[in-house]
Amino acid sequence: MISDLDANSVSQNKAFTWVSYFKKGYLTYNSLAPKNISIEWDATNNGEEFKSNLATSGRGLELSELVTYNGNLITLDDKTGLVYIIDGNTLIPWVLVVDGNGRKTKGMKNEWATVKDSKIYVGSHGRELVAKDGQTVSDRGLMWVKTIDKSGSIRHLNWTENFIKVRAAIDIHFPGYMTHEAVEWSDVHHRWFFLPRKASVDLYEPSTDERKATNVLLSATANFDDIKVVRIGQLVPNHGYASFKFIPGTNHSVITAISTQEEGDTTATFITAFTVDGEILFPETKVSDLKFEGFEFI
Repeated sequence: MISDLDANSVSQNKAFTWVSYFKKGYLTYNSLAPKNISIEWDATNNGEEFKSNLATSGRGLELSELVTYNGNLITLDDKTGLVYIIDGNTLIPWVLVVDGNGRKTKGMKNEWATVKDSKIYVGSHGRELVAKDGQTVSDRGLMWVKTIDKSGSIRHLNWTENFIKVRAAIDIHFPGYMTHEAVEWSDVHHRWFFLPRKASVDLYEPSTDERKATNVLLSATANFDDIKVVRIGQLVPNHGYASFKFIPGTNHSVITAISTQEEGDTTATFITAFTVDGEILFPETKVSDLKFEGFEFI
């Protein structure tokens, strides 16, 4: 797992330096006894520390996802828009992803990444930004998705209609919203899978968004013409999904997911496992008081 400490990513020990933690562990799964999943962490602390001097407006290294691509472990900064290759204990900047249609001056708020058709798909929250009147859309930059190929070439895809279809599957319509940080493509099911972080039938409001988490798994065909909804256990309103991966060897039938709590100055990270049909195999368990947002099997 990799951490996103938000403003607390700034180093307390070294000027112009930002940090993120990389926590490793082992998950054991037995298909003959699927509810006997066990998870052991390498250390009781928060793992290895990555450092970087790259930031924007005093913020940086707020790492939001992990994905394996072309033999490399990749991580993404949701503040600068930078995509890094993890090489041992070093972060190597690879490409810069910019907001919206790619002709913007700020980095994209990278929140999720997955591999499809030999490319990385990188996405953001997938919701509109709204003007002060509560009705007028001021920006749709968060509704664009990017593809990155092995050479680092980037394409910009307008996913506005796709995100609208996904939230409509649980009867959410503008000015209601749904935000995403956990999205995966399955080349087994040939479907997109979404664990929405937050969802509400009401207009986005930061003070209430902290308790708008979801307990739904949505899956869509490649063209988004068919969307299925599965309920996952009991709703915990202040635990929003941050990342998930299919457990290797399960034919994309079992998911391990992490969720995070963000309420005021309180943060925490939790881990769980369940089937794509919604059966809980490993109940939500606290991992750390820090906020980890990226998860991958390596």
